Amino acid sequence: MLRAVGLLEFVSFAAVHRLLLLGVLGVLMNVVSGMLMMLADSYRYVVGDSTFAPKIALIPIGVVAALYFSVSNRLWNLKPEEDAPAAAKWVAALVALAWAGVIVCGRLLNYL
Repeated sequence: MLRAVGLLEFVSFAAVHRLLLLGVLGVLMNVVSGMLMMLADSYRYVVGDSTFAPKIALIPIGVVAALYFSVSNRLWNLKPEEDAPAAAKWVAALVALAWAGVIVCGRLLNYL
């Protein structure tokens, strides 16, 4: 994501792709732990909370947008120092906003 918006331009997309498995494992760990937390007190999170629904709605948006980077052939052919296409920059911004929203809503689950 940072590479797409213009930061870390000295790194190629192929080098960033090696970290994809680590990111997927991190998301899976968060999903499993979140499901366990929700199962412990599901009525509180589903019925009584106003931040749970936006969090669940933002997760698929972040996942689909992140998949764009995995399947886009144009990005993987870019060399270091080459600028990413404008569409990739918009998708990177969408990914950042979606995951930031997931984090904020997740943190607010305990307080609202």
